[in-house]
Amino acid sequence: STVLFRRIRTLLLYPQGPLLIAYMLHFTYEVWPASEVFEHIPEPKMEGEMLELAKHIIKTYRQRRRVALMRPVRRPPRPAGSRGAASAGGRQG
Repeated sequence: STVLFRRIRTLLLYPQGPLLIAYMLHFTYEVWPASEVFEHIPEPKMEGEMLELAKHIIKTYRQRRRVALMRPVRRPPRPAGSRGAASAGGRQG
């Protein structure tokens, strides 16, 4: 048992390579069916202009994400006066 999110939780830990994987274990009284939890939330109804706006936002997001993933990753420029491999001129000893 450990304190997680300000409550005592029972965890199952197991090693995976250099990492530890933690699974939070629940008692039966702590778990509810999804249908019971979400039954009071009504289905969203979007029509006309709102639906078109939502589609446009999603399409724009996907396009921007695709472009960003295709862009090469560049290193930020070094500040003036910083020591780098080019300005060091080799090892001094």
